[in-house]
Amino acid sequence: MSSWKETPLSPVASEGFSTKKSKPLPTPLRQNISGVNPSILIGKVLQKIVRSSRHPMIKFHFSDSSVYQVHVEGYHPNPAFQGVPKELEMNSCLDEMLTLCQSKNAKPLDLTVTNCGFIRLTDKAFEKKNRQEREVRWDQNHLGLAFKFEGRPTWHCVWAAVVDHDDNIEVFRSYEDVYLEHVAYPNLPSPIDLKSPTRSRFPKRRT
Repeated sequence: MSSWKETPLSPVASEGFSTKKSKPLPTPLRQNISGVNPSILIGKVLQKIVRSSRHPMIKFHFSDSSVYQVHVEGYHPNPAFQGVPKELEMNSCLDEMLTLCQSKNAKPLDLTVTNCGFIRLTDKAFEKKNRQEREVRWDQNHLGLAFKFEGRPTWHCVWAAVVDHDDNIEVFRSYEDVYLEHVAYPNLPSPIDLKSPTRSRFPKRRT
């Protein structure tokens, strides 16, 4: 997996971002981050967003046919190694955009990315071993990914949560970093490279 080094402060975090449950911290990001630098998305035109039904992953499709996806750090696709369930959460404006893309006869978003980067968030994590004991709480720092689009002053942010339930009651919540990765689809052979299944592999004899 590729990695890159972030500058001491994310450009997104320096401008500030807030949700009802998260706030930026003016502290350096970690030096090595998986995936690609999200600034590569600046200037691209977003067409649609697709959430995976099987994994905590969201794909962003752009007008130049490039596709990038947001992953949860440490997630393993094999159920035997997944541990506590992980999921991607987002603020309301990005959630509304995703809902719009999932609607019937959805049109392309045609939104130009004007800024994109990681942001340092802090949230209240907790664990409650049973219903009789008081829950233990602590501050959990983690990386979210934030976008700004032309004509939309609000930051659109996605982050990862680690959540466990007992009888439909949330008994554990923590947070994990996210990262961005480019989806490289294999190149299909051109028609001239395809061999006809009816063509003989032996050349015709000259008469």
